[in-house]
Amino acid sequence: MPTLHKLHQMIAHYKGGHQVMTTETREADTPFFPFALTDLKYWIIRRKDGMIVKYQVVGPEGAVGSPISTYGAPPTAALLLNKWCHHNPTAEPIFVGKKVDLYIADSAGCRAYRDDFHFVLDCGDILTTAVVTRTTPNLFAGDPILCRAMGKYGVGKENVVDTRFLQIAWDDRAAPPVTFEFWPAFLAQLEKAAQAEGATLLTACQGGHGRSGTALVCLMMVMNPEYTPADAITHLRAMHCPRAIESIMQHEYIGKFGEFLGRENDIARVKGVLDFRAEFMKMTHPSAKCYQEQLTQETK
Repeated sequence: MPTLHKLHQMIAHYKGGHQVMTTETREADTPFFPFALTDLKYWIIRRKDGMIVKYQVVGPEGAVGSPISTYGAPPTAALLLNKWCHHNPTAEPIFVGKKVDLYIADSAGCRAYRDDFHFVLDCGDILTTAVVTRTTPNLFAGDPILCRAMGKYGVGKENVVDTRFLQIAWDDRAAPPVTFEFWPAFLAQLEKAAQAEGATLLTACQGGHGRSGTALVCLMMVMNPEYTPADAITHLRAMHCPRAIESIMQHEYIGKFGEFLGRENDIARVKGVLDFRAEFMKMTHPSAKCYQEQLTQETK
């Protein structure tokens, strides 16, 4: 039960509407992530007392981010660096694994399309407890294979994938609060739970950049032994958004995770790169070729 003081705090906060704040990226972050927090449309903060607060931030050219509707029409994807990003899951995965394909989205994209995926890794306090703990989203309950197969015969309810959720209590711009062993163990669980090849995992956080990007890069390195930390980040930024992976803590974690996997810690190689698509097209790994061809087709 909240104390009277905390109730007064909550009332004062919500009566005042969205708060506006200005802040800047730490100087140490700049070589890795050349965007300030003012590039973001809003910022979600989990306070030490457990309260989750949504702030508006001052965006490009001094504009203030408009309030975000929790439920509504999905936004249009954009990769423009002079505008706020919106990231729905793309039609094609960011990376194709042997049994699990990787996708990424922001909070709005995750809410709109979560049921299209077999698994969702919520890295940014997006989904409610009721959603995360639900067990029977379909009309039918019971065996998941039979539910998916027979769902199309239901009346008035679409057949949706029986999505499984995992939510991580992960602070914005922080490194993952999990050990390096988590990522190969998590992938092993997904592959074990996948009914067949082609299962899908959506990683998501508020902006679809830092936490979800860090998670996707770590999983990509587990899946692809050819990739170093810099290779994986370059892949994600080329295929998804150059804003992906935000802080020095996230970059350092990815670099050390590469060492854990026996790869070179070449995280400094991403410093100063301005065109990640061009950088990605220079990669000579055989595993990158199909994605390079995909980017080439998109630019025609």
